[in-house]
Amino acid sequence: MLRRERELRTQIQKLLDGLLFALALWLAHYLRANFLRIEIFGGTDEIEGFQNTSWFWLSLLLIPAAPFILETQGFYSRPLVARRRITYWQLTRAALLAVIILVSLLFFFFKELRARSVVVLFVPAVVLLVGMKEELLRQWVKSRIGQTQLLKRLI
Repeated sequence: MLRRERELRTQIQKLLDGLLFALALWLAHYLRANFLRIEIFGGTDEIEGFQNTSWFWLSLLLIPAAPFILETQGFYSRPLVARRRITYWQLTRAALLAVIILVSLLFFFFKELRARSVVVLFVPAVVLLVGMKEELLRQWVKSRIGQTQLLKRLI
């Protein structure tokens, strides 16, 4: 029974992490489009919108790819309350691997996109969003309600 509960909890975490990766790409695009309008390294100050563009399709590709990327870094095989340093190190490596994949996809398929700083802003956005989720999960597990939810039940 505990194995099934843990597998279900892991599947929910994977789905949530995929959605947070997609949200981080949207957040990076939003920050770049509205607040960081600078021309640097040949870029333009105005960038294309998020809806119905390549950014939207890239965010949809991130939803199934993010759990796989995090799995390769051992993110889901660590203890439920792991050390913060290990958690953020695995998360940062996964975000950098996701950036490499995004840059490759942008280079091969979406050459018309000129907002390269969105990809640079993606890494801190991912670390911030997924890190906040992990901190909330850590606080829930350490609370009295969370500890009673994780206890082994015998009948």
